[in-house]
Amino acid sequence: MIEFKSDEEKIEFLKPIISKYRIFIAKYIGVSVNKVIGMLSRRLNIPEEDCHLSKITSLDLCLRMIEDVKKFKWELTGARRLPKKCSIRNYAITVKSRI
Repeated sequence: MIEFKSDEEKIEFLKPIISKYRIFIAKYIGVSVNKVIGMLSRRLNIPEEDCHLSKITSLDLCLRMIEDVKKFKWELTGARRLPKKCSIRNYAITVKSRI
């Protein structure tokens, strides 16, 4: 288990994970990442500007976003996790081609 010294450190650790899920979702459904950000803002009922990685400053919002992108991926594919080491874009295309 990773120990974090502060909430800011944990947020910085989680931002790339949010980004990977957003990229996967965008490639999987064939839209831009900005469209996915808009979808997430509606799902979380928050302004779209607050869904950008640079605007995530509270741990609560960060954890809500992580949970929602995982849930969104699960709704699309039936699985919540992404592989640890792979090209997210290529993985999205591979998963989509299995359907």
